[in-house]
Amino acid sequence: MEVQRLAALQGWATICVHPEASTERPAFALFGSERSSPEQADGHIGGEVVLAIRGTASMIDVTTNLNSSPQSFPPPPSQVRAVLSAYDRWRRSTSLRDQLSASHGHAVAKRLQDMLDGQRWQWETVPPGATYGNGGFCRAAMWLLAEVGPVLLDLAEAGWRVVVVGHSMGAAVAALLTVMLKDFLRDVSCWTYGCPPCVDAVLADDLMTSGVVTSVVIHDDVVSRISPASIR
Repeated sequence: MEVQRLAALQGWATICVHPEASTERPAFALFGSERSSPEQADGHIGGEVVLAIRGTASMIDVTTNLNSSPQSFPPPPSQVRAVLSAYDRWRRSTSLRDQLSASHGHAVAKRLQDMLDGQRWQWETVPPGATYGNGGFCRAAMWLLAEVGPVLLDLAEAGWRVVVVGHSMGAAVAALLTVMLKDFLRDVSCWTYGCPPCVDAVLADDLMTSGVVTSVVIHDDVVSRISPASIR
């Protein structure tokens, strides 16, 4: 209720909230606003949808941070596409506005998670020449892809601009999720705040040159600078 109240005061509708975190499953909230802009003059509904991912707030979140063994990342596009297409297009039966509700958003997420129950993407080793990321963050991003990715895809195809934001641990997960979404959503961007190191140098350079992820670091924030190399 507090999240919905705060969002409403700023002109945002709460689509769904997942307030309780578990290991490699961060808390998040999804918001929407039908604010118009010139880009939506093509007949689409328009507006923005924002996925906000919470940072470390409990010992459960700490375990996600500590599961830092490298994982090959991102997964092949075919795997990402399979997750985004895991169920029939959910907006065919009713209008998009009718589905921008907390109850329906939760039902969509639960339906997809039930279908993928028991599946977990893991890599035991990093293949030669592959890019990689922090394992706990990668698995959290892939869980979120299954949880809300299809919803974001349908909203994007209907003309909504998708923005992914996160702080600290949530920032790393937001950046990794955006890596998987950027080739499938026509208008997606990511803003991270105090993002910890989460990918190798090759993938970090790709993100910087693509311009899809903007990282904001305040002064000498240690979270954004700590790494095995800096500790040594």
